Amino acid sequence: MSPPLTRAQKTITFDRVNVRTPAKPISVGPFFLDVANHRLLRDGLEVKLRPQAFQAFRVLVENTGNEVDYYLMIQEAWGGTYVSGHTVEVTVAEVKKALGEHAFWITRRPKLGYRLEIPGSDELIRSGWHFLGQRTRSGFERALACFQ
Repeated sequence: MSPPLTRAQKTITFDRVNVRTPAKPISVGPFFLDVANHRLLRDGLEVKLRPQAFQAFRVLVENTGNEVDYYLMIQEAWGGTYVSGHTVEVTVAEVKKALGEHAFWITRRPKLGYRLEIPGSDELIRSGWHFLGQRTRSGFERALACFQ
């Protein structure tokens, strides 16, 4: 008997044969969310996140542009296991810290929940000029990434 499927796998049935395909990786700005391997990458380097923080970020990414309320976050990221609102806040704060200068992408609206909003090209151009004004090598590289 085969082991149970994980959330990161899909099952496709062809004539009573189950084939497992891993979930597709998701690109989020300079980040790369590898759902199948539970890793967050930035510029090819792994960003350390606890498994629960990774799941919370995955839920936000899957619901980009929409509010994710407390109950949906609990259901999706914690598998329905009850945790306090404070635990959710601390976990999302950990995700924001991992995003660094992109932490402003995640906002919280009281009574509505958390929202991941990735800025459009106008915001990227403003960010690019900001990074270019730093007059450092890393600032130049970041600006170049924004302008591309």
